[in-house]
Amino acid sequence: MNKNQLIFFCLSFLLLFSFNSYSQRLTFDDLKYLLEHNIEDADNYVTKKGFRFEEVKKCENSECIVIIWVTHNIHNKEVLIKFYDEPNPGYVIYGPSSKSTYDNIKNYCQTIGFKFKKTEVNPNNELVSTYESQKYRIDFNSCRIKEKNIYSITLEPK
Repeated sequence: MNKNQLIFFCLSFLLLFSFNSYSQRLTFDDLKYLLEHNIEDADNYVTKKGFRFEEVKKCENSECIVIIWVTHNIHNKEVLIKFYDEPNPGYVIYGPSSKSTYDNIKNYCQTIGFKFKKTEVNPNNELVSTYESQKYRIDFNSCRIKEKNIYSITLEPK
């Protein structure tokens, strides 16, 4: 499973569980913590934040592992995916259920020194805006599926 397929899976998964209600909101610092810590620490961290383990997958022809967590709230699911690819740190994909959470993380990144690099349409017809700092690259993805706006954020080391 490549990165674009994983992002598309995340967005599709979000669409299945999208309703308007309260949901757990993560921050950039939460995403950074998950990127920089092992599976056990990441699992403990997100379960304390209200997420629960949903699924684990082993990538085809690779040593990577994909771990998926979702929120507990039955009315509004948020998806969080940690992609481990030993010895590389992998990346984190977060599918916030609200545009405000998406915008808050984007605005925060700009205030801590992330610089805009480009905006493009990827092969899944998602609009992707890329920002970079000295240590990280972060993509802000948005698309429309079945009359619903879907957002995701991908954080990875440079």
